[in-house]
Amino acid sequence: MIEAKQLPVFKKELGLLENQLAMFETKIKDASEIEPGEKGPEEERARILKIIRNQKQKLSKIPNTVETTLCKNGNKKIDLSIALESLQMLDEHFRKLKVDVETIAENQYECKLDAYKQEIFKSIDLVLDPIDFIIPNIRFELAYMEKHYRKPDNVANTILPEVQELVDKLEDKEIGLKEFFDGSGKGEDRVLGYKELRSKNKVFSRYQYYENSPESYKELNDIYYEICKAMESFLKERRAEPELRKFYPQVKERDQSISKMSEIFDTGSFLMILSQKSRKKYSYCEEVRKANTLLEQFNNQRKDLIFYNDAELKRTRKMLETKLAKSPDKPRLKTILDEVDKFIQEGKLPFTRLEMIFNKLLKKDFNIVVMEKEADDITITITPHHEKRYGRDILDRINIIIHEIDFWYPPDEKQLLFQSISKATEKIQADEPMDKNEFKNMMRTYDQAMEKNIRKMYPDKVKELVVPEKPYFQRKMVKKVRVFIQQSVENGF
Repeated sequence: MIEAKQLPVFKKELGLLENQLAMFETKIKDASEIEPGEKGPEEERARILKIIRNQKQKLSKIPNTVETTLCKNGNKKIDLSIALESLQMLDEHFRKLKVDVETIAENQYECKLDAYKQEIFKSIDLVLDPIDFIIPNIRFELAYMEKHYRKPDNVANTILPEVQELVDKLEDKEIGLKEFFDGSGKGEDRVLGYKELRSKNKVFSRYQYYENSPESYKELNDIYYEICKAMESFLKERRAEPELRKFYPQVKERDQSISKMSEIFDTGSFLMILSQKSRKKYSYCEEVRKANTLLEQFNNQRKDLIFYNDAELKRTRKMLETKLAKSPDKPRLKTILDEVDKFIQEGKLPFTRLEMIFNKLLKKDFNIVVMEKEADDITITITPHHEKRYGRDILDRINIIIHEIDFWYPPDEKQLLFQSISKATEKIQADEPMDKNEFKNMMRTYDQAMEKNIRKMYPDKVKELVVPEKPYFQRKMVKKVRVFIQQSVENGF
C-alpha cells in the first residue's frame, strides 16, 4: 500500500530506475564482446536485449497499477484482494528484475556491468521504499495476536516471535511475499509462513480472509448492546421460566462484544436464539419487538463484515474433487459442497464449522450436517391454509415425530435426520411444490423406526416422570416432549 502523498516520489524513483535500465541496455548494445550462449554472441546479445525490453515494458505499466489498486487516498475504498495481487505482482517483478540483472552482469563479465547493476539495485530499493507490502488487514491481525498471546493462558503457545521474524524479514527485503505467506525450506529446515502461523491455536481460520479493522465492528457492537439493554429488564422478570432463565446473566454481563470476524457468528447465534425463545410466548411485548427489529439490522450489517478466503476454499474443493473423482460418493460430495456454497453466499457458515466439514470430507466421512438445526427450526407452523391443504392430523404427526427424534436420538444422528427432514418441511411451510409421496414415505420410515425402537419404552418413561426419586431424569426431560410422551401413551400411539 502507498500513501497518496508518496505517489509522486514513487513515480520519480521509478523514472530513475527506467533510466538506469536504459543505460544497462545501451551498455549491452554497444559491447564489443558478448559471451556466447547456447548459439552465438549476437544471438545471446539479442536474447539479453529482449529480456531487458520486456522488463522495461512491465515497468511502464506499474505506475497505473500502483495508483489504481494500492494508493490510499481519502475515503477511496481499496479492494484488498486486488491490492494483495498487485503487491505480489510487484514483489515478483522486482525480484525477477534483480535476478535477471545479476545473471546478465555475471555472465557478461567483459562488459563491466557491476557498477550499473549496483545502481539498478539501489533504484529498486528506493522505488519499493514507500510501499508497505503488509496490507492493513494483516496488521490488524498482528495487533490482535499481540493482545491474544500476551494473556497468561496463551503465553505458552505463542507464535509471536516467528511472526515478528517474518514481518522483519519482509520489511527488510530479505524475503518476498511468497516466502512470507507460504514459508520456506523443507524438513527440519522448514520455516512456517504467515498463513500457517495465523491459524495456529485456532486464533484465525485459514478459510477466513484477513481481519477487518477493530473500528469496523462498532456498529454491530452498538446493536448488540442495544438488544441487551432492551431485553435485560424483560428477562429479569421471567427468570423463573426455564427457556429464558439462562439468557439473563449473559444479557446482563454483555460479554459477547465482537473484536474479530469469527465472533460475529457467535454473537449472531446468541442473539438469534434469544429472539426465537422470547418470541414464542412474548412476541407482543415491546422489548421483544424492539430486539427483533435490532436483530434485523444486525443481520443486514454483518453481511458486509464477513469475508471468506476464496483461494483456500477453491484449493480445498479442488483437492476433494480430485481425491473423490472416481468415488461412488462423488454425488454426496457435490450435495454437501453445494449446501456449503449456499451458506457461504449467505455469510452464515462459521469458519470453524467449515474446517470441521472439510476435515471430515478429506477422511471420506460423509456423516456431515452443514448447519445444525433445532427441532423448533424445522417443525411446521400450521396455518389455516396448511391445515386445509395437508390436514392438521398429518402435520401434527410430523411435528411430533420431529420432537421425538430431537429427544431420543444421539446428537450426530439427530442432526443428519433433521437435515433431510428440513428440506421438505421448509417447502411445506413456504407452500412450494414438492413430492408429497416421497415425503410421506420418508416420514413413514421414521415413524416405523420410532414405533419399533422407541415407543415401546414410553410407559416405563412416563412412570419415571412421576417418581419423586428420579430428579435427574426429570431435569433432563424436555417439557414439550414429556407432554408428547404422555399423550402418546394415552392415545395408544
